[in-house]
Formats: sequence, structure tokens, C-alpha cells
Amino acid sequence: MSVMEENPVNNSSWTAQDIIKAIPLLSLGISSLCFILGLLIVNLRLAKFGVYATDFIRTEYILSGAVFVFLIVTVNYIKEFIINATKRLKSEWIEKKYISFTFNLVLFLALIVTLPNYSISIVSANADGSFSSLSDKKFWLALMAPIFILLTSSLVTQHFSALFKELSNNRLNIMTFKNNLNGILWYVPILLATLALYSDFTYPIISTAYGGGKMAPAILIPTPIGLDVCKVLALPIKTNQTIGPIELLTESDRELTILVSDNGSEKKHAIRLNRELFVAVQMMPR
Repeated sequence: MSVMEENPVNNSSWTAQDIIKAIPLLSLGISSLCFILGLLIVNLRLAKFGVYATDFIRTEYILSGAVFVFLIVTVNYIKEFIINATKRLKSEWIEKKYISFTFNLVLFLALIVTLPNYSISIVSANADGSFSSLSDKKFWLALMAPIFILLTSSLVTQHFSALFKELSNNRLNIMTFKNNLNGILWYVPILLATLALYSDFTYPIISTAYGGGKMAPAILIPTPIGLDVCKVLALPIKTNQTIGPIELLTESDRELTILVSDNGSEKKHAIRLNRELFVAVQMMPR
């Protein structure tokens, strides 16, 4: 008696119906990821001045996280484009692994490193964000941000891509799934370091309209009690009893957080003010 063995068919292709069903879950997952990343970015920025966000649910978290994710994905595609371009050269010295990495890194720095300081400054209408010179230590620290972003995009994206393919496969390989998940968790410290550098150097020079933390200068119109408080804090008071222009760090329905220079120096400290102390907050044009 012959034994008939049925070979299982591994059908990992998605139908249009499967894609439609996955859209809500995928949208929720992406939104949650952007929210968490944005929450970390905003609060890392605020923590530099010893403050924190009082409102947990804020739409700016999703936008800030989405911009960071967009940057990661964009850098990864640029990196892949550079790698594919070097492969087409078919040169023996460039095919060597260490030479290829150096070549790609130099091109990456030439294309990407200046964007956070110059191109993004132009887009966000912030023309005063240039570093003074190459000797400025902030410039060299800022170089670390895109390098960390490169590492994060090239390493984590590979594991995320493999993990997504594994999840979309009807025959899930548990061992492969665990390996890809462990690969993502292994680079969490790199991701956190990237977020810290991004929140310190890139996020502050991007306009809030584009998911950054650069707010327009504001004029505060205080109540009588608010005016007394501003006098005690030695805030700049105009002859018409308005305050400003003031650099806003963040705001909510209940309070304003402003940045004030320490005795005219570049170093700044944050002051949190109850919003009830002010009749209105007028945002100045850039």
C-alpha cells in the first residue's frame, strides 16, 4: 500500500483582503511607535533644563516621533543607494569590506551631516542655528547624531524587515523570530543614544510645524498678579506692560515653560509659569 504524502504549501503572499485587514493594526502599531519615540524625544529635551511634560497625551509626540522615524527610514534608503552605487563601480578596492564601509561613511557624512544644522535650519526658518566654527565642540558632538542614526537605521531596520517578513509568513519559524527580535533588543542602547543626541542637537532647531521643538518667540500679556510675578523673576517687561519677546520651551493648557538666559550668557534655565497668570500669549512671526 502506497503512502501518499501531502507537501504543505507555504503560501506567504498577501491578498488584497489581507492587506485591508492589516491596515488598522499596522496604523495602530506605527502610531504607537511614533508616540513612544516622540514622548522620549520631547522629555529628553525638557530634561536638559530640569523640567518634564505635565500632559501625557499630546499630539506633538506622534508628530515628533514620525519625523524621527522618517529620518531613520530616509537615511537607510540613502545608505542602500550608496552601497548599490558602489557595487556598480565593480572596482576591486571598493569591494573590500573595510574600504566599502569607509567610502559609504564618507559619502554619508558629506550628504547628511550638514542637514541638521544648515538645511533643517533653513526649512524651519531658523537662520541663527549655525555653529560658530569647526573648533566648536558642539559641532563635533552634533556629528555623532547622524552617525548613530546611520548605525540605528542600518542595523535595526534589517532586523525589523526580517521580523516583519517572518510575521507575514503563514509558517512562522520560532527560532528565526526570536533571533530577529533579540537583534532588535540588542540595539536598544544605540537607539536610546541616538534619541538623546537627536533631542539635543537636531530636534531643537526644527520648527514645531515640522515636528521639532523650535517654537516662535512669544509676547506674554500678564494679569496684574502675573505682572508682579514677572517683575520678581526679572523677565523683560516692556513699557506697555507686556513681557517679551520670550523663548518658549513648551506649553500646555495649564502652564508655560520659558527659557531665560543666565545674566546675558548663552547658558539658559527654564521657568515654569501658571497659564492663569497671563491674559494671552501672542506668537511672533518668524
